[in-house]
Amino acid sequence: MLPYILNLSALEATLETVGGKGMSLAKLTRAGLPVPGGFHITTQAYRRFVSENAIQPRILQALEGVDSSNPEAFQTVSQPWLY
Repeated sequence: MLPYILNLSALEATLETVGGKGMSLAKLTRAGLPVPGGFHITTQAYRRFVSENAIQPRILQALEGVDSSNPEAFQTVSQPWLY
């Protein structure tokens, strides 16, 4: 089982475990490039949070009818979740 938090330079920081941006930051850090300090919250942590708080149905409901080719549509449906 992967931990929920990984060091920014962790070898386990892959697309599947931390997403694209996280993976890129891990690669940059390991290459010795200047990257602000930080850490990764893993996708496994996100999935557990969604599951234990039973919010998957709300996410799916909010996305019903959203045109995925229109990025602004995602911003619109996410507004009620921001506050």
